[in-house]
Amino acid sequence: MALTWQDFLEGVRNDPHGSPKSRLEILEAARDLFERKGSLKQMTQNERCAIAGTGSQQESKTYRGLHWSWFGTMRGLGTFASLINKAPDNISDALYHIPLSGDVDQEHYEHFVADFSRAFTGEPRAGNIATASRLLAMKRPDHFIALNRANQRGLAEGFGVGYTTIRLDTYWNKIVMPTRLSPWWNHPKPRSGMFNRRVWDARAAMMGCIYYVGN
Repeated sequence: MALTWQDFLEGVRNDPHGSPKSRLEILEAARDLFERKGSLKQMTQNERCAIAGTGSQQESKTYRGLHWSWFGTMRGLGTFASLINKAPDNISDALYHIPLSGDVDQEHYEHFVADFSRAFTGEPRAGNIATASRLLAMKRPDHFIALNRANQRGLAEGFGVGYTTIRLDTYWNKIVMPTRLSPWWNHPKPRSGMFNRRVWDARAAMMGCIYYVGN
C-alpha cells in the first residue's frame, strides 16, 4: 500500500494477463449504465447481469460483448443470480446508497451493507463480500475493489490481513480505508495521457490487474 502512483501504474500496465484495456472498458460501460439508468432495477436483465457478473460466459451474448467476468464470475451463486434476474429491487435499493459521484463515506457503506444483507432475508444463501464488492466496484471503481477467488489471497497479503477475515462487516476498515490512505490513491489525477487518466478514475478496482492470479 506504500506504492507510488508511478509504481501502481506500472503494475497495472504490466498485468501478465493483459486485462487493463478490458477492465477499463467494463468499468466505463458500467458507469454509462448507472448514469443513463440511475439504478440497477431500471436496467434490463442483460444489463443487470453484466453489472453483477451473472451473465453468459460467451462474450457475444454479454452486454456490449465485453468480458464482464474480469471482476469476478458470480454465475455459480444461485441465490444472488436469481435475485439479480427476477427480483433486483432490494439489491438495487442497497446499491443506491452509494453515490455515483463525490465522496463515499462509511455511513454510505453501512447503509448499503444493512440493505444488501436484508435483500437475502428468507433466501437459502446470504450475500457475501464477493457479490457485494463486485457491485460496489462496478458503481464506484475509484473507491472499491472487487474481491474474488482469483485475487483475495493476494490482496489480503498486500493489505497485511488474513484473507478469511475480509467480510462485509470488515471490508471498509481492512480494505477501503487503507486504500484511501495509500500514496498512489491520493495522487492527483494526471493532466495528460488518456490511459493514465482512465486508470486514475478507476484506480481502486484496477488493483485487480496487479493481484489477479487466474484460475
